[in-house]
Amino acid sequence: IAGRGGRCNHINRPFHRKIAGHRGPCHNRPAMMPNPALIATSHAVTHVGCRRERNEDRWLARDDLGLWAVADGMGGLLAGDAAAQAVVAALGGLPTGLGHDAMVQAITAVMAATSAAIAEGAAAAGGLSGTTLAAFLWCEG
Repeated sequence: IAGRGGRCNHINRPFHRKIAGHRGPCHNRPAMMPNPALIATSHAVTHVGCRRERNEDRWLARDDLGLWAVADGMGGLLAGDAAAQAVVAALGGLPTGLGHDAMVQAITAVMAATSAAIAEGAAAAGGLSGTTLAAFLWCEG
């Protein structure tokens, strides 16, 4: 949220909402939300942490769709990083121009197909794989 003197006071926060007209130094790209009164931008940072050798976090920011997601591969299972990447890639391929109901249906269909593909690939390798998913869809109306 806008700070004093036109400077942004949320540079170190991983996610934030931008108020229309705020042009602090952390905002270096235009937002693509349809309503100019409601503009959103996003930032994401991930870290492998202290216990793992691989970072299994993946994130998606589709400002043009109003869709943001974070997937975290399930540690201890096969290829959690690949599962998380598959989910983010599938969501990233969604088309623009869908209404709310059509977008929810598209997300549901894409996630069902991706989940089945992850399970099939893991079974073929003789194990289990998976990822968590947290997603936010912002639709007007």
